[in-house]
Amino acid sequence: MKLSLPSASLLLARFGQSLQSLQELLKRCAPQQAPLLVPIPIRADRRKRALVGRHPYRGD
Repeated sequence: MKLSLPSASLLLARFGQSLQSLQELLKRCAPQQAPLLVPIPIRADRRKRALVGRHPYRGD
């Protein structure tokens, strides 16, 4: 069977539409998984103690 260019392009377009409809159908049928939330550890910087017992901001 010899295909002409217009009939081949129509065949490819139809095939693409079928794939898209199949993909949409599978998305609807497949169970939706909730996004996984992973806690990201954030290290808190330790406050450095002043060597002298004075308040660092007041200048006492």
